Amino acid sequence: MENILVISEAEGILLVSLKEKMKEMGYEFLFVKADVNAISRVTEPISGVLIYTDEDMAEKQQPLHYIKDKVMEDGTPVFIVGNHDEIEDIKKYLG
Repeated sequence: MENILVISEAEGILLVSLKEKMKEMGYEFLFVKADVNAISRVTEPISGVLIYTDEDMAEKQQPLHYIKDKVMEDGTPVFIVGNHDEIEDIKKYLG
């Protein structure tokens, strides 16, 4: 099974539903908060990163920079879920 790192402050209904569907397709979700220490503790190989944004996520610059460095190093794809403005804010840090 391949792992998807999910960075989110909460595990809402949308993420639970997505987790179930992705599990059927052979993916396991690893949930962490937007915190450098939490993200760095993930030792499992990661096939992708899913950032589930909220209005506060873009303010978490340090974890976003850490994610950017990590995915650039590994070539890991990043997916962002949220409203348009939140996604644009996150893309500024990851771009």
